[in-house]
Amino acid sequence: MLATLFALGVVWLTYGYLFEGQHSFSVCPSKWFFHGCCPTCGTTRACILLLHGQPVEAFWKNPNVILATAFMIGFPIVGIYDFFTGKHLVRAIFQWIGRQLKRRWLIALVIVCEGLIWAHNIYIGN
Repeated sequence: MLATLFALGVVWLTYGYLFEGQHSFSVCPSKWFFHGCCPTCGTTRACILLLHGQPVEAFWKNPNVILATAFMIGFPIVGIYDFFTGKHLVRAIFQWIGRQLKRRWLIALVIVCEGLIWAHNIYIGN
């Protein structure tokens, strides 16, 4: 399931990269239903900016690009490692993340950070 979601994300990013600026629709459910941005608005455009070698502009577009890039690079590397070694590192990583997210202070920090990113997105008009 996770690999399928990853593949869909890669397809979407590739589509955005290849047809950048050629379409005028939005697939963001937040924009469809609420007519406003969410904390992740602009992440695809930020990834495209990063692919164009513009890391500062990418971070300004949406700081979540750091997490998205880490996942887009790390997941296939760890998945290939798991495939060839028979280990379950992907599962171990997600279990570790799950344990970390049980800490209330960390959840509060994530909520505050995403709230700041959301305010930033509203400010820049994502």
